[in-house]
Amino acid sequence: MKCSFLLSLLAFLCIIGCKSDNSSGAVDNDSGDQPSASSEISHTAIKARDHIGLYTGFLPCADCDGIETSLYLMANNAYLLTKVYKGKEDKKEYKNIGDFKWNDDGTAVTLSNITNAPNQFVIEDTRAIQLDMEGKRIEGDLADRYVLTKQ
Repeated sequence: MKCSFLLSLLAFLCIIGCKSDNSSGAVDNDSGDQPSASSEISHTAIKARDHIGLYTGFLPCADCDGIETSLYLMANNAYLLTKVYKGKEDKKEYKNIGDFKWNDDGTAVTLSNITNAPNQFVIEDTRAIQLDMEGKRIEGDLADRYVLTKQ
């Protein structure tokens, strides 16, 4: 008797544990094409974590041969931006360290502690695209050269 009661209890708990959480008891009539607001937020957070890493490239420069650039986005929302201006006598490596914040839709980051220089990047699957001083995509013949590639 005790054995069948325990088996019944175990079976009941398994059935309850396997059900999806629908605490309101309402039936979801959504076709699945439109994600809910909570799943969009979750997806953005996942997307942000997927793009943590090192991005490198050679950005255009008005008065030098180019700017060897590396941007390291860390999991704790910190960043390290390193620039070396090629073709100048000064071979100094310039570093900026700070925090970054994602925009509302999770597509671009803004780097703190940078003044008088572009501080925003659109983050795509394997690229970080530098935006202009006003946070807009750079257009024109050199637009495709403002790209850092994920390593």
